[in-house]
Parts: sequence; structure tokens; C-alpha cells
Amino acid sequence: MPHSQPADASLPTDVHERILVATCRAIGKTTLAGLRTPLIAREAGLSTAAIHYHFATKKKLLQALSSWLMDGFRELRILPSERRVELLPNSAPKDQLDALIRYQTLLARPENSTMIRVFYDLWVQAANGSDVHAAEMRAHYSTYREQVRSALGLDDHWADHAAQRTLVGVVLSLLEGGVQQLLIQPDAFDCDEYFGVVRRIAEQEGATSCGRWTL
Repeated sequence: MPHSQPADASLPTDVHERILVATCRAIGKTTLAGLRTPLIAREAGLSTAAIHYHFATKKKLLQALSSWLMDGFRELRILPSERRVELLPNSAPKDQLDALIRYQTLLARPENSTMIRVFYDLWVQAANGSDVHAAEMRAHYSTYREQVRSALGLDDHWADHAAQRTLVGVVLSLLEGGVQQLLIQPDAFDCDEYFGVVRRIAEQEGATSCGRWTL
């Protein structure tokens, strides 16, 4: 299988992952609609034949990209790099909330915007009914809601209570919404102040919810 050396030293040595990183970068430079195999090949430092060898169709490549990206969010990684926010297993809710906020703060930085731009390109495709991305996007939000639920200190029966489901949805939207706004208008507000307010809302409402439903 012919292929050349990686385009730069930051690319993974594993060819499969190198292609995913290159695809992420390529979409970040254009759009999902404008994605072409030669552009991915240039980003990856591979031949187009090598791309097709690992991913026979564009649909299979985008399915793999979507899964890889959603795994990145779940693991608090900053793709296409390998940076991540560390969170120890069985951490206290406060530490989990800190980790989620640190992660969103990093995602709001312009140098880390590729992951978010690609995510919303996939989001639009899912919202338009794409079967390639819709299932992954639903699974992503289910996982994200569970992460927020745990960070708020809500018990495993939170989904049985409408107010707790609403609280989880509100906090999730505040976390994501700040990043959306700052990527479009970086000077709209202070990032640290914004997430400080999110933290206070989450801690106050989370404590209220726990008290209300554990009596």
C-alpha cells in the first residue's frame, strides 16, 4: 500500500488515526460539504489510494470520524491534539464540575476551535436527518447529560424528576453555549467570568435539587 511520510510531526504514526486527524483538519479548513479525498490525503501526507484502503467510502470515513470525535468529548480530549483534562475515577461532584468547566474553557480558545467547528458541521448534518451522524449525536448528548448529572451530584434517579432533567439540560446548554458565542465573537464577554457564573448556578441549583429530592 503506497504512502508517504506524515505531513508534519504532530500527526499520529498510526495510519488510521492519522487519517481521522487529517480529516478533522481538512473539515476545519473548508466544510463537510467541501471535503474531498485529495485534501485529506495532503493533510495526512498519504496518497488517495491509502485513504481508500483504510476507508472504502466517504460514508465509512465520516462514521469513524464522528465516533472518534464523540469519544474525544467523552474523554475530555482536545482533538485533533492529544491534550485532555484529567479527571480521576470516582471524583467528587465539585471536581467533576471543575473538569467540565476547564474543558469548555480550553475549547473556547481560538487555537482549539477545529474540534468545535467540525462538531457543529456534523451537528447540522444530524439535524438535517443524516443517518451517518444522528445516532452518534444522540449518544453524545446522552453521555454529556450523564456527565453533567454526576457533576451536579444528582442521584441515578434524576431522569425520573422533570425539574432535575431540566436543570441538567440548562447547565449543559450554558457550558456549550459559552463556547459557541466566544468562537464567533471572542470579545463578547470574559470567558473566566462566564464560566464562574455557570459554576455558581450549577453548584447552587445542584445543591437545591439534591436537597429537594433526597428528603
